[in-house]
Amino acid sequence: ARHMKDAEAAASQTTSHLSVGGMAKAMQLDLSDATSIARFWEGTGEFDVLVNNAGIMGEEWTEAVFTETMQVNVLGPVTMMKEAINRPDKFAQGGTIINVSSGMG
Repeated sequence: ARHMKDAEAAASQTTSHLSVGGMAKAMQLDLSDATSIARFWEGTGEFDVLVNNAGIMGEEWTEAVFTETMQVNVLGPVTMMKEAINRPDKFAQGGTIINVSSGMG
């Protein structure tokens, strides 16, 4: 979801369909910012599914736009996956990582 309100509504609806004790939670962070990624990992409890669902596409093609696009669309999700794998205290053994992408980036 592009807006946190929509993401929270989707998480609430998902939670209503999960078995007893299950919970979905929407969390927002900036994948182009290492500090934001670190705060995410410090502020979350244990979980067993990570969904990387972020992507941007600039309106113009400059070096700065290309760099930001690669950071958000490629390096950010790779960093999240690396952190999940390296944090057994946070990411459940046998957990699932779902990467969402599009033909646009």
